[in-house]
Amino acid sequence: MTAHRPTPPRRPAGRAGDAGLLARAWLGLAAFCARRRAEAELRAMDARELGDLALDRGGIGYAARHGRTPR
Repeated sequence: MTAHRPTPPRRPAGRAGDAGLLARAWLGLAAFCARRRAEAELRAMDARELGDLALDRGGIGYAARHGRTPR
């Protein structure tokens, strides 16, 4: 018969969970800012430059969010 191992104690909820939540929020904010900058760069282009990228004015938001044109 093997000896019984007690289960390790659980970490108390609090700071560790809050740090993870804060990190996720920070990453979400960073991603939002990156998408906003990308969209601003695309909106600054003229129609010819957008045409070279196979985009039009209506597809800029989608391309900035997803990195490609809708299929």
